[in-house]
Amino acid sequence: MITPNSFTENDSLDKLVLAFLVFRIVVSAAISFSASVQTFYEIKYQHWRNVINPRFLVLLGISIFLALRIVYTGVFIETKDQGFTSSTVFVRMFVTFFTLQSWIFIGSFWMQLLFTLYIAKRVRMEVMLTFNYTKIQKRFKLIIYFI
Repeated sequence: MITPNSFTENDSLDKLVLAFLVFRIVVSAAISFSASVQTFYEIKYQHWRNVINPRFLVLLGISIFLALRIVYTGVFIETKDQGFTSSTVFVRMFVTFFTLQSWIFIGSFWMQLLFTLYIAKRVRMEVMLTFNYTKIQKRFKLIIYFI
C-alpha cells in the first residue's frame, strides 16, 4: 500500500523501489538525450527537404515521451500518490499520449520503408497507367445529371 511516507510500508522494499525508479530516470535520460541529438541532426541535415517525415516524428515523439516519463517518475517519487486526482495521473496522461503517438509514427515509418523497398517501380507505374481519369469524370457527370 502506497502511503505519503512510504512506497511499500517496508524500509528495505522502499529502497528497492527507489533504486528502480532512479534507474528508470537514468536510462530514460540517456535514451531521451540520444533521441534528441538524432532529432537535432535530422533537422540540421534535412533542412533542404521536407523535415516533417515519419522518422523525424518518431524521434521527436520518443524524446518528448521519455522527458515526460522522467517528469512522471520524479513527481511520483516526490508525492508517492497514484490517486485519480493526483498530479502523477495528470502527467501520466501525457506520457501515454506520446507513447501512442510514437508507436503510430513507428508504424508509419515502417510502412513507408516497406513501400519504398518492396513495391517495384514497374508495379507502381502499372497502377498509375490503369487509373483512368475520364471514367471518374463520366461517373461524376452521371451523378450530377441524376441530381
